[in-house]
Amino acid sequence: MQSNADPAPFIPDYKLVRLIGRGSYGDVWLGHSVTGAFRAIKFVWRDRFTDVRPYEREFEGITRFTAISLREPSQLALLHVGRNADAAFFYYVMELG
Repeated sequence: MQSNADPAPFIPDYKLVRLIGRGSYGDVWLGHSVTGAFRAIKFVWRDRFTDVRPYEREFEGITRFTAISLREPSQLALLHVGRNADAAFFYYVMELG
């Protein structure tokens, strides 16, 4: 499990600036993209789930919701979803709220 002392996870095209939130299943980081935009990036860690099925269900749900979030102005836009199977996490990039 990630702790405050752990280094920021790596994802392509973003520099993680600082941890800005922590929840039951993941951590939210302030990220700075290669294009200069600041974004919120949530990391969901496999080891925070007791079983793999809820973790996979969460990933599938976020993946499906991405398209909806981009066409519905009342929803926070999810701009990208990715995963790192070796490090046992998936992540999604959001506009800052």
